[in-house]
Order: sequence, then C-alpha cells, then structure tokens
Amino acid sequence: MSRPNTERSAADQSHRYNRTAVNQSDRHESIGNDRDDNVHDGVVHVLEMPMHEATDDAASIDDEDKIELPEIVYNRRHQRRRDRQDCRTSINNTATNMTQNDDPSFWNVTPRWFSEVYATAGEIAESVTSRIVSDDTFRTNPVEVVCAQDEDVDEEEEFNNSVEFLPSLGDTDTLGAVTWATFRSWYKRTSSNQCLTMTIVTTAMAIVLLSTANTNSQSARSGQLLFQLRRSKRYMPMKEKLALISGGAVFDDYTSPQHRALIYLADEDSLLLDPKDPSASTQILQRYVLAVLYFATEGPMWHHRTYWLTGQHECGWQFVVCSEIKEHISDAMQHDNNGNAEDTDDEYATFADTDLGIGTGRIITGLKFYNNSLRGSLPSELAALEYLHVVDLGYNRLEGTLSESMFRQFPYLHELYLNSNNFVGTIPLGMVDGLSRLKVLAMANNLLKGALPADLFRDLSSLQRLNLEGNQLSGRLPDVFGSLEWLQEVRLGQNRFDGNIPSSLFSGRGRQSSLLTKCDLSGNLLQGELPRNPNLPYLKFIYLQDNRLSGTISPSLLCGSSDSLLDVRLSNNSFVGRFPKIDCTMKELELLSMASNALTGNLHSSLGILLPSLREIHLYENQLSSTIPSSLFQAPKNLTAVLIGNNRLTGSITSEMVGSAPNLTHLYVNSNLLSGNLGSFSMTNGLSSLKKLRLEYNFFTGSIPTMDLPNLELFYAYNNSLTGALPSENWDNMRKLKVSNNSLTGEIQGIAYMKNLEILSLNGNKFHGTISKEIGEMQSLKYLNLQRNHFSGTMPKDLCKLGMLEELRLDDNDLSGVAPPGLCNLRNAFLDVFVSDCGGAWPEVTCSCCTDCS
Repeated sequence: MSRPNTERSAADQSHRYNRTAVNQSDRHESIGNDRDDNVHDGVVHVLEMPMHEATDDAASIDDEDKIELPEIVYNRRHQRRRDRQDCRTSINNTATNMTQNDDPSFWNVTPRWFSEVYATAGEIAESVTSRIVSDDTFRTNPVEVVCAQDEDVDEEEEFNNSVEFLPSLGDTDTLGAVTWATFRSWYKRTSSNQCLTMTIVTTAMAIVLLSTANTNSQSARSGQLLFQLRRSKRYMPMKEKLALISGGAVFDDYTSPQHRALIYLADEDSLLLDPKDPSASTQILQRYVLAVLYFATEGPMWHHRTYWLTGQHECGWQFVVCSEIKEHISDAMQHDNNGNAEDTDDEYATFADTDLGIGTGRIITGLKFYNNSLRGSLPSELAALEYLHVVDLGYNRLEGTLSESMFRQFPYLHELYLNSNNFVGTIPLGMVDGLSRLKVLAMANNLLKGALPADLFRDLSSLQRLNLEGNQLSGRLPDVFGSLEWLQEVRLGQNRFDGNIPSSLFSGRGRQSSLLTKCDLSGNLLQGELPRNPNLPYLKFIYLQDNRLSGTISPSLLCGSSDSLLDVRLSNNSFVGRFPKIDCTMKELELLSMASNALTGNLHSSLGILLPSLREIHLYENQLSSTIPSSLFQAPKNLTAVLIGNNRLTGSITSEMVGSAPNLTHLYVNSNLLSGNLGSFSMTNGLSSLKKLRLEYNFFTGSIPTMDLPNLELFYAYNNSLTGALPSENWDNMRKLKVSNNSLTGEIQGIAYMKNLEILSLNGNKFHGTISKEIGEMQSLKYLNLQRNHFSGTMPKDLCKLGMLEELRLDDNDLSGVAPPGLCNLRNAFLDVFVSDCGGAWPEVTCSCCTDCS
C-alpha cells in the first residue's frame, strides 16, 4: 500500500494546530450542552468547514510526527472496558435498525469537541459541506465498525491489519490523500480502546468516502476500508473456514450476504465461537448458513424474526426446527462417507419443536418460514444444512430460477414447500434427484413454465403429494404416475397442459389399486375421453372442470369410489351422452358438478336418495329433459344449492317440494320449460335461509306469491306470464329485483324499506300512476328500469337523491314536463345512461342531459 507523499508549503504551515489539553469534565459538559445542535428530528448534521482547507492541509501531510494533535485526557486503564462497551452498544444498535432516538449517546458529540479531538478530522467533515445525513444512511451504507478487541492487541499490528485492504486511490487523488493521512495520523495518536472517538472519525470517513465517490467502483473500494476497521482476531480464521462453504471470492464483496454473515460470526456474535475449535464447527456452519439466508432474503423486513442473530442458540431462532441431541451427529457433520447416514434417518424423523435453544450439539432439521415475507433469491449455502427434513418457504416473495443442485443435497428431505412465490423459468430436470424420501413437493402459484419431464420423478419413490398448480406449465402430462405407488394427491390445475389424461393416473401400476385421494387437473387444455376402467377406491376429490374433455361420463367413475367421493367437478367441458345412471349410494358425496356440458336424459327419481349427504348440485347449461325429482330436496339433510337452470326440464315446482330443504340458500331453475301457477308457490315456512331465487325464462303464471324470506337478496322472475301487483314484502336484504316482461299491474308503493336495493327492473309490465317518491330513499340503487309501462306525471325530484345511480330508463311511459336539474347533475357523477321520452317532433319530456331520447 503506497501512501501519498507531498511537500509541505509555507502557506500550509499556517494552518497547523497547537496541542491543546481538554479537560475530561469540560468535554462531557460540551457534549451535553451542544447535543441538540448536532442531532434533531432524527437527522445528523455534519460539521461544515471550507473544502479547500481540508484539501490543502491534509494533502501536505508527509509524516504523522509533523502534525501536532490535541491531547485527550483519559484514564485509559479505568475507562477501557466502559468505553469499549458503550461503543459496541452504540454501533450494534445502529446495525440492528435502532435509531439515535433509541440510543442518544451514539450521536452525543458536538462540533466543538469533534474539532478539538483532531483538527483534520474536522476538515474531513468539510468535504461534505452542507450535506445532511439521515439515520437511514447509516443503516443501508456499508458501515460496520466493531469495537470488541482483545486488550493485548499491539497498536502497530492492529493498524496494519485495519488498513490492509485500504484501496489505493492514487497519489493524485486528493480524497485518497486526505483519507490516508487522516487515518494514519489519527490512529497512531489514539489507542485501540478509544472506541467512541474511533467511531466518530470512522463515521466521518464513511460520509466522505461514500458521499463523494465519483464512481460505483470507488464507493465499493471505500466500503472495503470501512468493513476492515477494528475487526477481531477471529475474522481471518473465520473467513478461511467459511470459504470452504461459499468460496473465497464471495467475501470480496463487502455488501454480500456472505460477508455480512462473516462479520456477524467473527465480530458480532456474542457466543464468540472459535473457528479453530473443531467442536464448534457444526454450530458455526449452522449459524453462518442461517445468517446468509437472513441477509439474502431481507431479514429486517420479515414479519417475524424472534431471536435471530442473537446469542440464543440457533435452534431457538424462530422458524428453525432441530433434532434432539445425538451423540454421533458431530461425526455425521464431517461428511461421513461410511454409509451411516442412511441409518440415522429415523432418528430425525420426529422434529423437536419445543425445548428450543437448549444444547449446543443440536442439528437443524427444519426451516418453516411460511408467510414471513422473505424476499430475493435463495443462497446456495442453504445446501450445507444436509440434515433438513422440512423446508417450508411457501407464501413469501422469493424470486429467481430454481436451483438444480441445492435441494438434492438434502438426502433426508421429506417435505419441500416453495409454493406462492415468484420463481420463474423451467423446473430443472435434476432438481430432486436422489430424494427417495421426499413425500411432499409443492411449487404451486409461481411463474414456472415449460414441460413437466418424466425424469423428474425417477427417484421420488416415496412421493405422496404433488402440487404444481397455478403456473404456466405446458405440454403433455408424463405417464409416470402409476409408478409412484404411494401417490395420494396430484394438483396440476390452472396450467396449460394438453393431450389426454394418462391412464396410469386413474389405475395405478405398482399396486392393485391407486391410493389417489385428490386429483386436480382443472383449468388446462386437456382433451379426449376419460381413462376407462378407473380403479380409484380411495378417491375423494376429482377436479377436471374447465378443460376440453369429451366423450361420456362412465358411472364407474362415480360408483367405483362410492364409499369415499366427496367432491366431483366435471363442468365446462364437452361431455355428451346421457346423465350417468347412478345405481349406487354415494354416502359421502357433498358436491356434484357437471354443468356446462351437453348431457341429455333424465334426472332419476331416486337421485336424492342415492346422495344423502349432498350439499350442492350443479347441472345448469345442459340438455336434461325430465321433471325435477322431489327426492332431490327431500332426502339430503344439508342441501344448500340446486343449480339446474338452462336445461329442458318440465313440470312444476311447489312449496311442498322445496320446503323440505331448510338450509337451501340458492335455487336456480331459470331458463327451462317449467310451468304452473306461481301463486300456489307460497314460501312462508321452511326457507328462511334462501338468499337467491331465479325463476326467469319459464312459463309460470299467476301472481307473485307471499314470500316470507327475510334473507332473500336476489329474486329474478322476468320473462314469465305473471299478473297482479308487486307484493309489499319484508325484503330488507333485497339487492337485486327483476320482474320485467310480465303483465304486472298497479302502482309502485311500499318499497322504501328496501334500503340495500341496487337493481330494480320493472320494465315491460302494466304499472301505472306516478313514479313513487319512495324510490328516492333507495340510496344504494345503481340500475333503475321503468320503461314500457304506463307511468304518468312528472319525474319526481326525489330521483336526484340517487347519488350512486349509473343507469336510468324512463322511456315508453306517459311522463311529461322537464327533467329535474338535479338529475343532470348526476351525469357528472356515475350516471352514464339516462333515457326518456324526449325525442320526436312533439317530445313529451324536456331533457337537456339525456343520453338517448325515444
């Protein structure tokens, strides 16, 4: 390392300072009195002096003995430990995101004392004239100074160690000259235990180096100096030990997670683990890997991080799971090649989630970071924790590509959760090679793409649960599932897979029957017929909806799993043929969905009896042509939804039929061929839970019956042949009411109680009289359609109260007069459509803001 060497000019001599004695009590008094001058509002103000003075004076320094420095009166022997501890506390508080408000003594230095300590130190501060440095600067810039030094450190040796990596900025670089001369001269004038003073000067140097660097490389080199100041004796041995894990080059970047972890172990960890002690190797490895993971994934931003980077045993750090202490673990950690690793598997099968933080020989076997806001990329050092059984990183913000080599370094891995992150790219072919114990592989809801290679599963003989749903995977599904004889769950939905469903998935190969309990292939581009002769006696959930599947639905798919099936979803495909004839009792089935296909035939009269546990049945948008079996409502005890609209069902529906389903919330029989007098459909008892009732597009006659349905939110009966008046019911929860295109008559009264109504469609009827002022009380109304009736009079001003209104249709009535100005004001809010009888040669209504005039 070359030092700048310049000649002192005569003018420079005039800037020299005389040696001054500063009384210890005066120093502390000045600190207390001037503290508010230096620190306020969470901001540190740097001492301001002319830049040219610092440059001229410092550049003229040739030898430290030529500079006269002020003497600081300390009793070093008595103050040594106290000063070192105060400094460590201050620096560590800053390094752990604590502000100066948490530890006010850290910045408790006045400009006067600062300049008295060393004149050139004050001149250093001149180089950042008028700069204001917030506390956040010191959190994010690479300023890490550690004060823990052994008491017998030789000052000259310590100085050489501290400046070993001082970057050479060149003899012509004024900043380099200032920095070198200042640091060299000041260091020789103050001992290593003057920690607080060293902190102030180092901080000033940090401001200069990091604030005035002209390039990124200068800033990086400047950071190297700051990281090397005051390091402990453990630094180099620790670095050499950790280089066996990470390589040596990674530590050259002083902002890397690996170097920050090195600093933690060498200089900050209160356990003071000796890198030369073989018995500490395992704990050093574990704490290092965890520290790298912490810094690489923005540990300070985690939701929870209790005990992390503290003196607590790493097994006590939150989310870390360890095994019980075993005698031979330390040997195993020495990369035992004698074949004993296979025999130790059972000893770590049960994790010790309690008793954390006890013992020094415990081995990390689990990392459970579910939903903890980890960000960034996973460090490769994670592979050093070879005894991991569970890695749960689900629901975080991790990104990057998946490593091909990291996870296969965990021969004992049972569960791997990488779901709900931001991983991209393809799934590496050898990612899980050798993981014969792996039972759970979850990588759902990422941004993975490409094919699902068959060789990915070649070593996964113990796999039980596979979850890759919610990605962008494509291509054909590999026909390997039959060889995975322990497979219980396959979740590949919401991808772009095409082709046929592999027959082995439904039949098994290694066993007489498949152990599959859940199969989710929904939301893909799969086509073709379902595999024939399925053998799925344990199947509970089968999700094949939203594909392009065709052919018929075999009754064996249902009855072959009659004792176990809970949820069957085959909707939105292209299945044809007759509705499957169920001739078995499916005692567990709760949801049956075959909607949006082209199924024909009848609904069997005993359907409800064969499905005693049914909660929901979705058969809408097919071509079914039978009557509605009454058993469908009467037999199931917990029926909540019957959605059978858009078919060709005939017959009628009565209150006796549906009244046997007290838990019914949704009844959709719309768009069928149903008929009968709706007036006999009196629903006064037994349907208090009903929320949505759709009867539209049928052939119902009669009047709208009295319906005591306090929870009803939606009632659609439009496009029938209904007559009579609109009933005045207690529909406090009604949000959507559509009875248009019938023959309803009378005036609109008694509807003000529907405060939550959003849609009111009465068009195409024979209502008469004036428009009820009560409509103005429906403050939530967004859509009001009264067109094609016989309303007369003027538009009530109360309509102007409908501030949420988006569409208003009043045309084809007998209204007259001028539209209220307040309605035109609604056009400036949400009202997009306003139609009235304002057109033609003799308009009945004058409206200056209508969007359409009929």
